[in-house]
Amino acid sequence: MKSAIRIGALALLAAFLLPAVGVSAAQPAPDDPAQAPLVSNLSDDASLSPDYAAYAENATAPAGETSVSVDLNGASAAQGLTAAATDEGLHLQGTGSVRFGFDVPAAASFQLQLTCRIVGELDPEYSLLLDETLPFAEARALILPQYWTDDGVRFDADGNEFSSAARPDETFYDRFAADDTGVYSEPYAFSLTAGHHTLTLSFTDVDLTLSALTFLPVRQAPAYADLARTYAERGYQKATGAPLSLQGEDAVLKTDRSLPARSDTESPNVSPHDFVRSRVNYIGGGDWNSPGESLSWELDVPSDGLYALGLRFKQDQLINGYSYRRLTIDGALPFAEAANLRFFYKSGWQTALLGEGEEPYYFYLTAGRHLLTLSVTLGETAAFYGELKQLAAEIGDLYLNIVMITGESPDANRDYDLFNQIPGFNDFLSDYRDRLNALAEAAEALSGKRTGQYVGALKNMARVLSSMLKNPYLAQDYVSDYYTQYTNLSSWVYEMKSMPLAIDELRLGGEAETLKPEQAGFFRALTFTLRRFLASFSGDYNSAGSISDADVTLKIWVNWGLDQTRALAQQIEESFVPYAQQTLGKKVGVKLQITAATLINGLLSGDQPDLALSMPRTDPLNYAMRGALCDLSTFSDCAAVLDRFQPGADLPYRYGNGLYALPDTQSFYLLYYRSDILESLGLSVPETWEDFLHATAVIQRNNMQAYLPVSALTNNAGLGACGIYASLLMQDGIPVYNADKTACLLDSSDAIATFTRWTEMFTQYKIPTTNTNQSFYTRFRVGLCPLGIDLYTQYTVLQTAAPEIKDRWGIALLPGTRGADGKINRTASGAGTGCGILEKSAHKQEAWAFLKWWTSADAQLAYNNALESVLG
Repeated sequence: MKSAIRIGALALLAAFLLPAVGVSAAQPAPDDPAQAPLVSNLSDDASLSPDYAAYAENATAPAGETSVSVDLNGASAAQGLTAAATDEGLHLQGTGSVRFGFDVPAAASFQLQLTCRIVGELDPEYSLLLDETLPFAEARALILPQYWTDDGVRFDADGNEFSSAARPDETFYDRFAADDTGVYSEPYAFSLTAGHHTLTLSFTDVDLTLSALTFLPVRQAPAYADLARTYAERGYQKATGAPLSLQGEDAVLKTDRSLPARSDTESPNVSPHDFVRSRVNYIGGGDWNSPGESLSWELDVPSDGLYALGLRFKQDQLINGYSYRRLTIDGALPFAEAANLRFFYKSGWQTALLGEGEEPYYFYLTAGRHLLTLSVTLGETAAFYGELKQLAAEIGDLYLNIVMITGESPDANRDYDLFNQIPGFNDFLSDYRDRLNALAEAAEALSGKRTGQYVGALKNMARVLSSMLKNPYLAQDYVSDYYTQYTNLSSWVYEMKSMPLAIDELRLGGEAETLKPEQAGFFRALTFTLRRFLASFSGDYNSAGSISDADVTLKIWVNWGLDQTRALAQQIEESFVPYAQQTLGKKVGVKLQITAATLINGLLSGDQPDLALSMPRTDPLNYAMRGALCDLSTFSDCAAVLDRFQPGADLPYRYGNGLYALPDTQSFYLLYYRSDILESLGLSVPETWEDFLHATAVIQRNNMQAYLPVSALTNNAGLGACGIYASLLMQDGIPVYNADKTACLLDSSDAIATFTRWTEMFTQYKIPTTNTNQSFYTRFRVGLCPLGIDLYTQYTVLQTAAPEIKDRWGIALLPGTRGADGKINRTASGAGTGCGILEKSAHKQEAWAFLKWWTSADAQLAYNNALESVLG
């Protein structure tokens, strides 16, 4: 799911930056009724459709008795994507829709199961229509999760273990049309009448094969007490023999690549552990926390019988709260209580038996292989989350109405009479206060009357609203406190969905007393701590990589963390070493050294590396002027290597007639806008700077602000306020240097005019030069800054951490300058880092081979994926 967000952001950016590419597909004849065009515009349908809660409340169909299989060969239309019958099923590829017909024997409620094999690394997105109608709003955006697996642990040169990179498991699995936000733990239930129906699935950039589409009857899992009576009636006995032990890190399937197995080096309770080296010994923790994410372990059950489940886990992040998991065996929920298993807070590792009180839960398992799955769910807090999300949005809307009248800093000498200027003002305050107090009471009851940060945030917001109600003529005096508590409340909309849990070991057996993993006693724990302390003096924490039998060993300095360095070292061993062997005919090793020293220190000491990665944009020229870097243009295939970059990406690293670095990162700006606020103000998304300034004026008249970057440096790539000025220069077609590159032209009349135009955005249009000590993210999320320009990476932050404004904001290209021909030039300046070869290196050919490998698309993607797999 995290992968989908990350890659989805890149896909959106690619949609802006790349020309449209058409997918060839046979188009049905327009006069053929059976091949009528599919519904493709879902936005209007979604706005008119109820949400799932309302849909489910109004559904009257009973639970079905039999399954209904959809005939894949009866697809009556395919629009925009290829749909080809294969031996495995129906292969769908591209972006578009496909329609199926099916018959329901009797009115009933069903869950839709899609048995499919997904190719690639994306979680396909799709929408679902029944009888050409969106059944409920959530059906507009559904997810089919890709499953991932890995190849176990890997070792670095020092014998430390770490998780291998995950790879997609492209085999057939059953997936359901389900909620991916965590509000509903069960798959969606569709209410169908008797008779013929159509099912339309619309996919975005998909490559999958459907082997079956099945509407399964909705089944309610029995309560455990009822199931236990059934066990007794059937004479089931507890399993005998030694318990089955499963290590958490041995999970065979996961729904996200960023669920790596990890190493806990601080506790003797985890297994395995080592005093000197890191050992992969658990999975989960902060990585395994989003609703819908699951981990699966394979069981090899020796005999039929009743099995209980014990485990060692750690839940040390949700203070005075529970982390919830849903347990399924072979895809089925064994009993109702397994849908909301609770893991309470405690520092350190815990052992527990799944059960109610002192009585463990028992599962009946037959001899053979089974798949045990634990999935993240919101459990009993799901209702709280849905209510809080809606409440936070309403409180935010009221805050904007207040600020549009008072501004962020109300005049203490002015009477605003908010209860007169905002219709229903006091009613809103009273309603929000009562709902907040009710949520706080319910949350306290759930946690056993323990007051945590979540309850505190609810009560503080309710306190502010109560104060405004008690002092209606002074309500504006609480605007600042209202803002503070509202931002805290909004943060909890995101935090509530976080359900971290770490798993070290699972044990299954018939005798409950043998299923709790052993915990280290005091003296064993003390011995472990002392031995770890002594071993810390001899460990090498500043390097990774190298091959003992290498013909040549390159030395590279990096200012990264140890985990990032080890991930690159592993990739070098798996990918670069074979690449160098093939292209150079020799075995090239790489020694990565973690250091904060600059290249200058290495050059002065004579101990410089062969290569430098991630150099700030200005460094290559500074070093090139002093003869410290190698001219890469002297390599015969340099021009071919440059073809892999965007035109002009190499210009910042050219000096004279030479090229002294290749780009390894790039950064640029995008326009962010709150569509709900712009619409309420009658504004459209700005296309030119004139549009941007006009929108800014309207926004400011309503006591809000627009945002432009103003700091000198906003990130390590060096893209700050000067990025906007540079963009304006390029849009105006004004050169920065003369034709010979011997003089700067920023003092020309044209450049000064553009500079004046840029500065007047701050001086005449009063765009603030500081963001009042709040980040653009925070103010954009709240609505105080509904229009602004920031780095493209802000997209993922907002998409992930601001769920309460989902579907209320968007991104666009940087505003542009309209030319004499009427066309808008929307060029955006960029920034980035570079990688180069030291002139004193004795292995320039080998270093050049490394740069070619490192800057290739495959290596960059593999490293990014490895980081997400290993670091989360």
